[in-house]
Amino acid sequence: MMAHLLSLLNIRSSDPDIQRRGRNVVIVGSGLSALAILLIVVAMSQQAPPIAPVVLGAASAVFLSTTFLARSGRVTLGALLIIATSILGNLTIVATDPNAPSLPFFLIVATLLGTVLLPPALIWVVLLLCAGGAFLTTALFAPELRSSHIWNEAKINSTVLMGTVAIIGYLSARGTRAALAQADSARADAERT
Repeated sequence: MMAHLLSLLNIRSSDPDIQRRGRNVVIVGSGLSALAILLIVVAMSQQAPPIAPVVLGAASAVFLSTTFLARSGRVTLGALLIIATSILGNLTIVATDPNAPSLPFFLIVATLLGTVLLPPALIWVVLLLCAGGAFLTTALFAPELRSSHIWNEAKINSTVLMGTVAIIGYLSARGTRAALAQADSARADAERT
C-alpha cells in the first residue's frame, strides 16, 4: 500500500526542483479535491444554493486533474490550475457577497500556494493577479460600499499581507531552488569520481 502511495509522488522530470514542486502539486491537488468532496456533503446538509454542489464537484475534478498533470511532468500547468481555481473561487464569492470584507484576505491562500507550487519568478505574477483581482472585484460594488472604511481597510491590509507572503515565499523558493541545484551538482560530481 505504501509503495502505491509513494508511486503517486513520482514526477516525470530529472530536475529536482520540478520534482519537489510536482510532489507539492500532487499533495495539494489531492487534498483540495478531497476537501471539495467533503464540502459537497456540508453544502447539501446546510441547504446551500443548488449550484454549490455542482461547483464544488467541478472544483474537485479540476484539483484532481492537477495531480495527473504534475505526475506527467507538467508541474507549472497543474500549479497554475490550482492557483487560478483558488483565485476565481474567492473573487466570485467576494463579488456575490459584498457584505463580507474579510474575504479578500483569503487571496493570501493563493499567494501561499504560489510560493510552494511555482518557480520563484511566477510568485510575483500570482501576487499581481490577486491584488488586481481584489481591486477590480471591489470596483464592481456600489459606490457607497466601495468607499466604505471597512472595504478600503480590507483591500489595503490584504494587499500588504499578500506582498509580505510573496516576498518571504520568493526568498524561500529561490533558496530551495539554489540548494537543490547545488546538491544535484555535488551528487553528479561524486558519481563522476
